[in-house]
Amino acid sequence: MSQAVGLSLGAVVTLSCMGATAFAQDLVCDSAAPVGTEAYEICDLGTLDTGTRSGASGISADGTVVIGYANTSDGMRPFRWTQSGGMQNLGVLSNAHTTARGVSADGTVVVGTSWDRGFRWVEGVGLSDIGTLAGGDTTANAVSPDGSVVVGYSMVSDIKRAYRWTETSMEALFGGDHSEALGVNSDGTVIVGHYSTGWWVAFRWVEGVGMQSLGSLGGYVRSQANAVTPDGSIVVGSAATPDDSTHAFRWVANGTGGVSGNPQMEDLGTFEGGSNSDATAVNADGTVVVGSSNNGASTWAFRWVEGEGMQNLGGLTGASDSIATGVSADGSIVVGESASYGDDHFDMGTTRAFIWRAGSGSDGGGTMEDIANLTASVPILGNDSAVAQAEQQFALGQTMGQQAFVQSGQMVMSAQTNIQHTGRNPTTVGARNSSVGAISFGRGISGTVTLGATLSLSGTSLKNNAFDMDTDVGAALWGQYSAGGAARTGLQFSGAIGYMTSEGEIARGRLLTDVLLATGSSTVETRAVQASIGHGLEHGDWLITSQIGIAHYDTRREAYAETGASFNASYDEMRSSRTVATLGVTGAFDVSERGRLALGVGVDRELNPERPRLTGASDIPGLATFDFGGTFTPNRTRGFATVDYTYAFENGSSLTGNLRVGDAVYGTTRSVGVGVSYSMQF
Repeated sequence: MSQAVGLSLGAVVTLSCMGATAFAQDLVCDSAAPVGTEAYEICDLGTLDTGTRSGASGISADGTVVIGYANTSDGMRPFRWTQSGGMQNLGVLSNAHTTARGVSADGTVVVGTSWDRGFRWVEGVGLSDIGTLAGGDTTANAVSPDGSVVVGYSMVSDIKRAYRWTETSMEALFGGDHSEALGVNSDGTVIVGHYSTGWWVAFRWVEGVGMQSLGSLGGYVRSQANAVTPDGSIVVGSAATPDDSTHAFRWVANGTGGVSGNPQMEDLGTFEGGSNSDATAVNADGTVVVGSSNNGASTWAFRWVEGEGMQNLGGLTGASDSIATGVSADGSIVVGESASYGDDHFDMGTTRAFIWRAGSGSDGGGTMEDIANLTASVPILGNDSAVAQAEQQFALGQTMGQQAFVQSGQMVMSAQTNIQHTGRNPTTVGARNSSVGAISFGRGISGTVTLGATLSLSGTSLKNNAFDMDTDVGAALWGQYSAGGAARTGLQFSGAIGYMTSEGEIARGRLLTDVLLATGSSTVETRAVQASIGHGLEHGDWLITSQIGIAHYDTRREAYAETGASFNASYDEMRSSRTVATLGVTGAFDVSERGRLALGVGVDRELNPERPRLTGASDIPGLATFDFGGTFTPNRTRGFATVDYTYAFENGSSLTGNLRVGDAVYGTTRSVGVGVSYSMQF
């Protein structure tokens, strides 16, 4: 079954989607990412009830409505999916398996079959039986773009009869033997399909004129019509040839370039070495036809262009064969299915929907892409953005935390470096490594107050992430108050403001199977403010300091546009904020004349967990505009532990090594950080 699909570039395409999982443009799934990579799984439309299987069979012209089937505890049910409403069960005519097969251009009318009855569902009205010709089984195969005409077949005395249904009547297109309507033009006045005279024969039915047999390509009168142009003048399908092969054909109402004896039917041929082909769809003016052809070894999708001939589109990675099921109005975009099979007939293999665009390959000939992974690549980018922003916020927090305290009139200068590693979290967040190098300067304003500034350079390696940023440049102004001066006893207070920025490349589609990378460059910057209050208490040889703090981060990613892929997107400015409260306690004691050890534990608490939203526009089918909320949930409560050892030299300088282990913002894997700093007072 095929169904109209609208693209943001104004084209209309026919698409047949199939498989174990229906997919579309906005879904919150556990890991929000596609299959085919070690770190991701497919983001899908989900299922109905407690079901585990669903399939998409059509999409509206503007790409906002998807239809198909999903299993439930009561059997297979038709669904209609929208971004705002999710997956809606359209119901059944009786308690039996039901699937949706066609949708109108605006998505308000859905047709399909409920066991043995064709149905028509209308938004705001519901499901209704379209009836039968004589009480027998009925199937609804397609609907006109305006939703007013439904076609298919209805059983009459055990014979299939093609019909045309409107709100006022259901009429058989003609009598005789079996027949079935498979396609309808834009206003429902031209219908195509096949009928039986012992062999299946393609027909074209015209309102007010009747049925016309389209014949064959010179062999037995055996053919099938699969699709028709919007004006009804050009029909495509497959027909027998004199050598008893089956070839794709293009039939033109006023044509003169066809085969001998049938000047209107043109043989589109096969791939070199092939014997059979079939045309499944045609573009708006009939100059581009798509389908499948064998080449002597396998069957592959083709795109035939008037005056140029048949092009083999190949298959997705690991494919055994493929078929093209739809083409855009201008003929530049092709969609279909690519299958891979196991080593024996017991292994059914997998089937994946593909999309192909002319001129997208390195040779200008186009590249086949996995449409599920392509569609999922955009929401994945939203999750990648959240992780990248969280990493920059952490680096800025490290920069603001590089503080020191000195006596009145003294200066302190310190150099610090810190490296943090967070392991890969299964099926969600990839491994990442962050490093921060900083230089701090401080001056004792009085015996209790030190003011200073820090400059830092940092970098983050985000494995399995779209962001490949250059070095982050950060700066912070800070101040410390200690009621007990350098002894750090009594009331303790610190505050800081900071800024960090970096620029780099963002590549959508990284690590996704059969997706062309779309790249762009942008700047990510974070502003933050931090404050803490605590109390230092001497207890024997220990200095116990309890502390409570709060930090607020505002991060902004500039708007940017992609280039380099078959389908590209432009992204609006992206902002996110995070407010974190920290409660901690540290115990420090001298382990030698010059050595001091500090042990700390604490917890960070996310006060306003916010999922950044990715908004923008693209020419990806179904994603003319998009608005995705991140599906990664931050860990609201994050524990940590620290160990610091400081060695004081005779000249007043000191060397400190530190270790920090704690929960990451995203994922379940612990973050481990090690650092070293050298400071001197003068």
